[in-house]
Amino acid sequence: MIVLQNGKNPFPLPLPEPSGRKRICAVIPVYNNGFSIRQTAIGTLHQIPCVLILDDGSTDTDLKSLLNDLPVYYCRQTVNQGKGAALRRALHLLAEAGFDYMITLDADGQHDPANIPAFLHLAETGDRILAVGCRDFQGQPVPAGSKLGRKLSNLLLKAETGIRSEDCQSGFRMYPVRLLANLPFRCSRFDFEAEVLAEAAWAGADFHDLPVKVYYPPPHKRISHFRPVPELSRLIRLHFRLLWQSRFRKQHLEHPL
Repeated sequence: MIVLQNGKNPFPLPLPEPSGRKRICAVIPVYNNGFSIRQTAIGTLHQIPCVLILDDGSTDTDLKSLLNDLPVYYCRQTVNQGKGAALRRALHLLAEAGFDYMITLDADGQHDPANIPAFLHLAETGDRILAVGCRDFQGQPVPAGSKLGRKLSNLLLKAETGIRSEDCQSGFRMYPVRLLANLPFRCSRFDFEAEVLAEAAWAGADFHDLPVKVYYPPPHKRISHFRPVPELSRLIRLHFRLLWQSRFRKQHLEHPL
């Protein structure tokens, strides 16, 4: 493990890739998922050599000790700031280190790292690709709220940007680092994953859906840090803002100065 310290050069560039190949890092934000993060990290390392674990103030276990023998980068935020804040920090770290793409997956074991090669292959086809892993819910004990939320999120993204995606709520994604690093994001919690799609679309990202497998544990074993009241309140405010911004963007395009 290589521990990244605050205030220092993030981490060295990866070894030179063959000519023309993209520099890609997998990022796993983690908050109190000590039961699953090690297996998720090992599975991810089987698919991609560069893995960054971003610990968002976990208190359930000593992640440094748990992951110490693995060849991963590790960065810790001492106070929990939210998934969005963790992803924004990872995005800036990778931009400073010269990476082209950031692949994100959840630490709870929901996402299968075996799907990562499909993202890697797609990355080699362009510089502005934003890929969303479209989860296969077939045969999974998916909460009804998650299914409804996915449909609503898809409709809202279409209304805000004109982009059609089949699974806007999936956290299994690939982001174009250089395109996104300096965009004006405001969100720091789960709402970031909706905000980043809209901002990326307006910045000209090339959207793709990729089918991915997903695992939902039985309800009694499921751990979620999503708090319905505050998180839904943030999402409602965010989408009002995005819809308002999209209205003015359309007006500007129709009636440029």
